[in-house]
Amino acid sequence: MGYDALKQWVTSILGAGGFASVIIPGQPLNFTDVTPLPTSTYTSQYFYPLFNQSWNVPNMIAIGENALGDYIGQPLGNQLITAFILVNIIGIIWCRQDDAAIPLFLLWIVGLVFFAVPGMLPPGWANFIWGFELITMGGVAYTLWRGRRNS
Repeated sequence: MGYDALKQWVTSILGAGGFASVIIPGQPLNFTDVTPLPTSTYTSQYFYPLFNQSWNVPNMIAIGENALGDYIGQPLGNQLITAFILVNIIGIIWCRQDDAAIPLFLLWIVGLVFFAVPGMLPPGWANFIWGFELITMGGVAYTLWRGRRNS
C-alpha cells in the first residue's frame, strides 16, 4: 500500500472536510458539505429581557416562568410550573404541621383562584378542578372530624 493509497483511504474515512485537511497536508478545505449549526433564540428571548429588568422581581418571575414553561411546552407549560411551585409550598407547610387541615384549606383556596383568574386554566380542565375542589373539601372535613373525635 503506497502513500497515495493510504492518503486516499484515510481521506475516505475522515471525509473531505477541514478535519482531513488538518491531518493530511495538501488536502483542500471544502466547506460546501458543511451543515451550519442551528442558532438559539434563548439569549434574545429570555436572557436579555431578564437582564434588562434591573431586579424588578415581578417581571423577572414572569420571564423565568415563560422560559421554563416554553421548555416543557405551551400552553400547559406555565400552568405546570405554577402548579409545581404551589404544590411544593403547600407540601412544605404540610410537613411542618401536625395535621393536614391548613394545607388542605390552602389547596382549596388555590383551586378557587384557578376558577377566578381568567385564562389560567384551559377550558377542558374545569371538571378536573371541580374534582380537585371536592377531594380537598372532603379532606378538610375528614381532618376536622378526626381532630374533633380524637380530642
